[in-house]
Amino acid sequence: AEPLLKVTVDGPQQVLVGEPASQTVHISNPGTGVASNVQIEALIPEGLEHARGKRLQMNLGSLNPGETRPVRLALAAVQGGRHALQVQVRGDGGLLQTTGTEVLVIAPKLVAGIEGPGLRYVGRPGTFTLRVLNDGAAPTNNVKVMHKIPEGMAFVSADRGAQYDSATGLLNWFVGKLEPEQSAEIRVTLNASRIGEHEHFVRATCEHGAISDTQMTTTVEGASALAVEVRDLDDPVEVGREAIYEVKIKNDGSAPARSVGLACELAPGMTFISAEGPSDFIAEEGV
Repeated sequence: AEPLLKVTVDGPQQVLVGEPASQTVHISNPGTGVASNVQIEALIPEGLEHARGKRLQMNLGSLNPGETRPVRLALAAVQGGRHALQVQVRGDGGLLQTTGTEVLVIAPKLVAGIEGPGLRYVGRPGTFTLRVLNDGAAPTNNVKVMHKIPEGMAFVSADRGAQYDSATGLLNWFVGKLEPEQSAEIRVTLNASRIGEHEHFVRATCEHGAISDTQMTTTVEGASALAVEVRDLDDPVEVGREAIYEVKIKNDGSAPARSVGLACELAPGMTFISAEGPSDFIAEEGV
């Protein structure tokens, strides 16, 4: 008499994420003798989940000739992709059989995006568009988008019911359900408040565990803004006496003004005498 072992696996080959993906392992003895101390070992891949962990071991005892015994593996699909389940059956006398099966888990795939100006000047607002796309083959619920607004940008407004937390600098937007190939977008207005390079961080999540991150950088630069003020210190002035005028130049902007020059044209009836200032001057033809 000669015992033998044979093992097969039956179950769904394609499931949606979050659904059961249970498999049934059939162990049989097609030989003519009793197979003793039969043991089964199953290795659960990352995309599938079992309540007892990733490595399952069970003792089946003895199998009589021609006997078949089913063992059900209660699995759940937790991650999209193709996942290989491996099963090995052993028995006394060096009996060993291995088999496996592949389960395709269909899951949503989120793609987050952000578009907006890459250059802003201090004090100037800019509008940024946040997008989320379900690029997978399954619908998903509880889609959320989070935008970490950089410190150099100040929140002004957002549509679609988004909520801004000034303490954390986070903008949270609840999208809800997205069908396959469906997308949603929101517009956010920010004000440039600090010079430098500021990085936006956007993350989209859903109930099935799909996550998508994206980033973009906005460079904030300053701009100079010159203002000129002319003040006459003596007014009115008699004919033949000196009149003194004070000219002030001020930069009201957020960036240095370089190569600044000043030109003063004298009114008719006046003659230039002298000038004082932080730099040299040239006087010619009444200018």
